[in-house]
Amino acid sequence: MDPRPSPSSRRPRPPVSRLDRMERRLETTEIRLERLQNTLDGVARATGVSIGGPCNRCGRSHVLIEGGRIVCPECRFSQSV
Repeated sequence: MDPRPSPSSRRPRPPVSRLDRMERRLETTEIRLERLQNTLDGVARATGVSIGGPCNRCGRSHVLIEGGRIVCPECRFSQSV
């Protein structure tokens, strides 16, 4: 029997407190993201704008659809529907 520790037992494990902090940050981020999505949906409804999928040109924003036009608020690409 080899007295040396196996390679997997030699790997340091992150402290539990670090994992706990990361989990809390993830949960907080998920809650914020849901709130922002709900707010954005409400603003879109109130202003008569629809929110489409990701912009095909830049991919950094969802497109907005209003008055027969599709517009990306990030790269300003615009086209008629």
